[in-house]
Amino acid sequence: MHNEQQQNGNLNMKKFSHTIEQVLRINTKSLELKTGIYTKYKPFLQKDRDILKKLLKGIDTNRPSEVQNVMLRRFLIELTQSFSIPLERYFASLMPLAKNLSPFKRPPILHHFKIEEFINSLDATGPHLTSLVKGDWNGLYRRFLRSPNFVCWYSNRLNEATQKIQSLHLETICDSNLVDLLNDKPEIEIVDLILKLKDNLHCAAKGDLDISAETMEKLQQNMDKIIDKLPED
Repeated sequence: MHNEQQQNGNLNMKKFSHTIEQVLRINTKSLELKTGIYTKYKPFLQKDRDILKKLLKGIDTNRPSEVQNVMLRRFLIELTQSFSIPLERYFASLMPLAKNLSPFKRPPILHHFKIEEFINSLDATGPHLTSLVKGDWNGLYRRFLRSPNFVCWYSNRLNEATQKIQSLHLETICDSNLVDLLNDKPEIEIVDLILKLKDNLHCAAKGDLDISAETMEKLQQNMDKIIDKLPED
């Protein structure tokens, strides 16, 4: 019985010693780590050594922190612009052509954003044209296109583009001689156009459509002329 207790005590002591060694090993490793921010995130872009050298030189020469901040801010703005320009350029290509705008048809819709088509366009229009930073730009874009940030960006751009298309469509209506164009149209199409014009004027009056007062006045005049051409019944 005594021997069994002694064996158990020795076993527990060995476990305790092993635990202490592990703790000491962990603490030793943690003490060896350099000060900094550690993350498992893998960057897609390489370090820009030029900006790092400039900032380090500023530290060595006691350059004012305000100047350092301006340099860093300018670098980040230019990098962001290089990232955004291909997105904006591709999105602009999704807009319908002006020739597809007709006063007798609904405003055309924006073409769909196709990820692979956009990625393929980067060879000719990518950020390498405006930025010296190297790296996996395509991988960075793919990561962005799967993120909530892209959903927010695309939603805002889609709303802006839809309003722009509606405004261009209304300008097309204003610039058209509707009275002559409606001569060979069935009465039901003419009435439908009048209802659409009324709806557009109502939306513009509420501020839902971004059109000028001049455009609104032209719309009203065109609608009045069309109504005058309709039979009294």
